[in-house]
Amino acid sequence: MNVDSTVFQSIRTILSGYVDGAHEIAPHTRIIADLEIDSVNVFDLIMEIEDANDVSISMETISTIHTVGELTDVVESLIRAK
Repeated sequence: MNVDSTVFQSIRTILSGYVDGAHEIAPHTRIIADLEIDSVNVFDLIMEIEDANDVSISMETISTIHTVGELTDVVESLIRAK
């Protein structure tokens, strides 16, 4: 995962709307544990990321994503698969 990638930067921007500025958003950052995003907001977040990148992430895949880096990798692979 490249921290300079457009997808990672887009996800960081979207995530910043869900957390306060005190939280670091890096590839190793855990979305729920570190950023304290609740389950309702996770689904809103995923929908926003899907819309921004014109992809669809399956519920099965969502349940395996824990970090920002993992989320970025999934979105990038979906974009490549188009």
